[in-house]
Amino acid sequence: MSWADSKEYFDKEFNRDLDDFNDPIRTNRLNLNKIWPRYSFNAQLRYDLDSTIRNSHLPDETLQQLPLIEFDAVKQRISTSPFFYNLNSEYVYYWSVDGQRTQRMDLFPRLYLPFQLKPFITLEPSVGLRGTFWRVDKEEYGPEDRKYYDRELFDTRLDLFSELYSVYNIKRSSIESIKHTIRPRIVHEFIPEVGQDDLPNFDSVDRIDNQNLLTYSLTNTLTSKTLKEGTFEIDRRIDETRQTVIDSPGDTNYSDFLRFKLEQSYDIKEATQTDSDTPFSPIFAELDIFPGKYFSADIDALWSVYDWKFLSHNIAAIFWDLRGDRLVVEYRFTTDSDEIDLNQAESIFGDLRVKVTDRLFLSANYEYNFLGNTRVQTGLGLFYKAQCWSFDGRIVDRPSFGSTNISYEFTINLFGLGEFGI
Repeated sequence: MSWADSKEYFDKEFNRDLDDFNDPIRTNRLNLNKIWPRYSFNAQLRYDLDSTIRNSHLPDETLQQLPLIEFDAVKQRISTSPFFYNLNSEYVYYWSVDGQRTQRMDLFPRLYLPFQLKPFITLEPSVGLRGTFWRVDKEEYGPEDRKYYDRELFDTRLDLFSELYSVYNIKRSSIESIKHTIRPRIVHEFIPEVGQDDLPNFDSVDRIDNQNLLTYSLTNTLTSKTLKEGTFEIDRRIDETRQTVIDSPGDTNYSDFLRFKLEQSYDIKEATQTDSDTPFSPIFAELDIFPGKYFSADIDALWSVYDWKFLSHNIAAIFWDLRGDRLVVEYRFTTDSDEIDLNQAESIFGDLRVKVTDRLFLSANYEYNFLGNTRVQTGLGLFYKAQCWSFDGRIVDRPSFGSTNISYEFTINLFGLGEFGI
């Protein structure tokens, strides 16, 4: 797993940045999931060992997720009506040896009603209804203590976007034409203020801040239409009535070979505060390049409109061949900023996967932190794919306080049933 993948996971699951490589907490996880076309189920047991407490006489209040269960539904139409919905739901039991133990259920369905304003304009209002319920579970609590808590809130979202395009006939080599698509978008999100000071507080789900945010973006995409390998002009048929050339079905490929996105937000809530003068977020830019069969690149950056400097700039390149070998090289730089919660980091990550047989792959990865002049991690992996199952195992060495710290990770995937791992 690369630094970017790890950071994204920590941001999503715990609403915080990636832990430093010398973090004393070591995580053990058992995961089981199942994915359907419209639904997904995930269950895991997560146990964190705090090495600073293990050999001390201090109370161990480390929170464990025993278990965490999620069931989600992707956005889908309700029967034949014009309405759509999606669902995010979660049950978690926060358990600790000496600290508070609490069960929490969070249900978050969302209802959408998209419709066309003009031929090129789509408006999609939606409303989300969120219900969260807690049960404090500790044996020594007396009958006079409050054990049950609940919170109900709603949020609204208004999504306005359009899509304009133009097609350019190239007819050079195997490229028939290139389509340029421009997608402007404006999104307004609103969450009212709800009193939550008396509720249990374990993670970001327990505290939902009020929000009044306007986000605008512009995305440019270039899509190529190419003849499939081995397809030539002579293979095309002529419509004798209209005397026009029509591609035979399956003769062409369509590929988004370049995408460039610019995005910024305006915090209406912050702008109304008399002591605030920074309602604009940094400008986010993202460039994805897929020029051919053997190479792709992802580049992104954050630019502060107040400090007039880059807050981060990152580039990831992927190289592969038709045999199945792959090399990933990723460079990331992030600086401190008062506007956003980011830690300073500058690192390079490499991951190499080599195909041994049609079923067996070997991999190795390495990450180095330039700011600390330290090795972040070194890993070796093995992936084996059978007809109805696969095994993905990895040994990772993450140095901690000058000593080695080796962890073992594996995942077994039963195709059509789900996966589990540690």
